[in-house]
Amino acid sequence: MGARWDTVQSEVSFDGKYKADFILWANRALPTVCLVELEKSSFRIFTRDFNETDEVTHALQQVNDWLRWWCQNPQHDVVAPSQGVKPEGLVVIGRSVDLTEHECIILAHNNQGRDIKVITYDELLDDFGTLILHRLDDTRT
Repeated sequence: MGARWDTVQSEVSFDGKYKADFILWANRALPTVCLVELEKSSFRIFTRDFNETDEVTHALQQVNDWLRWWCQNPQHDVVAPSQGVKPEGLVVIGRSVDLTEHECIILAHNNQGRDIKVITYDELLDDFGTLILHRLDDTRT
């Protein structure tokens, strides 16, 4: 999920009410946390009218529910290690190859204005490839 993360937890339940596909942790002076929802790579991100699809809207709402719950339950075992730092949200859905240039521009603009980013599986794979190359460079030095 990228070079910046130190720990990955999968299928994490929050009090039996919610379940994140992944929680990513970066152990720094103040921890960085990202709650990740995976949707199908076959799902479209935009409708023909350039609105986000129901699948994107549902995934964003789901992650938003997790973020709200996280902030309301700072003493919970899952949340406490974050030391009160608000987590990031991430939805992985669709494929970049299915996006038009105009849709890429809309997605980039939408991501600038919200706490929960939406990326495609292609972007995720690009990040993973960068991580592999970074790790290879580390082993050569």
